[in-house]
Amino acid sequence: MRTSRFAVTIEGIEAYLFVEEARIFVDIALDLRAIMETPALGEDPVRERLFPRAYLDPTEETAEMTWADYAHPELLESRVATLVMLIESIKRIEDAPADRNAGDLKMVLLSPDETEAWLKGLNDLRLALGTKLNISDDDNEIDPDDPHAQLRGIYDWLTALQQDLLEEVYL
Repeated sequence: MRTSRFAVTIEGIEAYLFVEEARIFVDIALDLRAIMETPALGEDPVRERLFPRAYLDPTEETAEMTWADYAHPELLESRVATLVMLIESIKRIEDAPADRNAGDLKMVLLSPDETEAWLKGLNDLRLALGTKLNISDDDNEIDPDDPHAQLRGIYDWLTALQQDLLEEVYL
């Protein structure tokens, strides 16, 4: 069985997922897209994490609003495009060639642009889930009695995927 979920090849990056993982990946990417594209009604910690303020000084509210009017649409468009590319690439998932020792894992070949979208998308998904779950650096174990244990498991899985992809691409 494979030891890494990613492999660098001359054709691109091979990404390996189980069918259920691919479904979850698409579902949470679609959820995050909906959160980003729906106008906020008041404060939203996930939005604040993904689109932080440029000016922390409360006396600079006018400058903050000007910056947000200028920068937010482009940032939103970029983040949504990343999620769309990630989702579209996962839709191409298929059986891995027999010589890849993939077992039940399916494979999708990622272009350089798609690989970048996966790195950015994984980061955004982790930021959103981590914020929603209020995860800190001290949180190392999942409490099975926690009502959010399943989401925490998904957060940890996304973290492992991101780490594997970073190591494969940059080390």
